[in-house]
Amino acid sequence: MQEADAIAQPELEARLEALCKAEWPLAQIERATAERIATTVPATLAGTAAVLRHVRAIFERDEFPLYEEDGYRVLLHTTERAISAWTCDIVRRR
Repeated sequence: MQEADAIAQPELEARLEALCKAEWPLAQIERATAERIATTVPATLAGTAAVLRHVRAIFERDEFPLYEEDGYRVLLHTTERAISAWTCDIVRRR
């Protein structure tokens, strides 16, 4: 079994390297998009809902939590701050 693994390993590593190279530009686009969204979308309640729908959709598609990526930490933090600010504003109005 180990012999078979050793024979297959170079081909599998080459395939993995090709997949990682193909994925990198997409990851950069996704990160840049998250950063742009973080600066504009959570400014409104509708925008915040859109961010949360986006995060959920990506998780459902990829089965990977976005908060593990730097760009999405900023996006989620910005969204959290917006919700917190609205909550404080609602409480002050009472």
